[in-house]
Amino acid sequence: MILPTGLASLTARNVVVDADAPGVPVGVDGEALVLPAPVHCRIPTAQPHATRP
Repeated sequence: MILPTGLASLTARNVVVDADAPGVPVGVDGEALVLPAPVHCRIPTAQPHATRP
């Protein structure tokens, strides 16, 4: 994969996004929000209760 300069691609199950500001602008399901920093994200490996098309 070719990435633009200054962009890193990583694989992780947990991510923490910190900032110098008290809030981090995010988009959740198309909605604009500001979450308090640091933002902790967990990426599940499986979704056993997800519906199937």
